[in-house]
Amino acid sequence: MAHPFPAALSRFVAVMALGSLLVAPAKAMYCGTSLVLEGQTQYQVATNCGDPAWRQTNIIYRSLAIGTGVGPQAGVLQQTIVPVMVEEWIYDFGPTQLMQSLTFESGRLIQLRSLGYGH
Repeated sequence: MAHPFPAALSRFVAVMALGSLLVAPAKAMYCGTSLVLEGQTQYQVATNCGDPAWRQTNIIYRSLAIGTGVGPQAGVLQQTIVPVMVEEWIYDFGPTQLMQSLTFESGRLIQLRSLGYGH
């Protein structure tokens, strides 16, 4: 007679694997039934979530190394300063849910953070 433990273990592993597919990734949030993920555009987020409760735009400057020249000069790096638009959006889903801070760089979502409970 076969021992029932291996079959039970197989079912447990299958249920756990299925459950992990239903959980949102660590860097994600839901707006209703829509999943918002890092890498999405501002348009995608606004389409799924509507307008944020608060929005702030800043320009930061970053140093960027670029290759220049051709022939013997190829590969020589030159430093240049480039402006990058950074926007922070905050969504307030009310007092029973955590507010969410979304940071965009050049129109793409780069960071999601949970804040305190909303108002």
